[in-house]
Amino acid sequence: MGKIKKFFYQIKNRLKPRNKKYRKESFGSIGNGTIINQNSKLVPQNMYLEDNIIIQNGVNFISFRGRLFIKKYSVISSGCIIVPSRHVPSVGVPFYYATKYHIGDSDSDIHIEEDCWIGAGSILLPGITIGRGAIVGAGSVVTKNVPPYSVVVGTPAKIISVKFSFNDIVSHEKFLYKETERLSLKFLKDLFNTTYKPLPISNKTEISEQEKCFLRNMLNHEE
Repeated sequence: MGKIKKFFYQIKNRLKPRNKKYRKESFGSIGNGTIINQNSKLVPQNMYLEDNIIIQNGVNFISFRGRLFIKKYSVISSGCIIVPSRHVPSVGVPFYYATKYHIGDSDSDIHIEEDCWIGAGSILLPGITIGRGAIVGAGSVVTKNVPPYSVVVGTPAKIISVKFSFNDIVSHEKFLYKETERLSLKFLKDLFNTTYKPLPISNKTEISEQEKCFLRNMLNHEE
């Protein structure tokens, strides 16, 4: 192999993603049907994942002690960064040693509730909860809690709309969750009378009866 050809071969080889396979037993907990794309950088022992979750390509979970809890049906899209810990400046401690030895770190767990979509390239910062059914738009930086079924975008992320109407959320809850798991009507009414009152409803897609039948079979199979 010539020198130039060898040089390009080495560069190409360095740029290839290094896939790391995470064993099930390495996670804090992991449910059935959960899919982890193997070129993500994770700290699995600090991750607690329910059934039927997808973590797509290139997700970076940066953690020393901070934990990540994700509930069923949620998807973390490509290139997201999840950080449940922060470096707190300390007098007499340079960032080099603070980073290397985690001196003065502050850890706050991150919670992602059921059926959330975390858009590509989003950043989730310590201590936040993403409420059930919420959508985080691509490239958003989430610094505070996100209410259920809201759509947030931007840096920092702000609510721009509601995913479904009140009646659609009630139908969605009945379709996906047992009665004991559903959000109460009072809780939802309070949200729509306060937080969601001035907000538009996002567009929705109607699915075919065939697709509905398929989903019912899948959900019944889980029980």
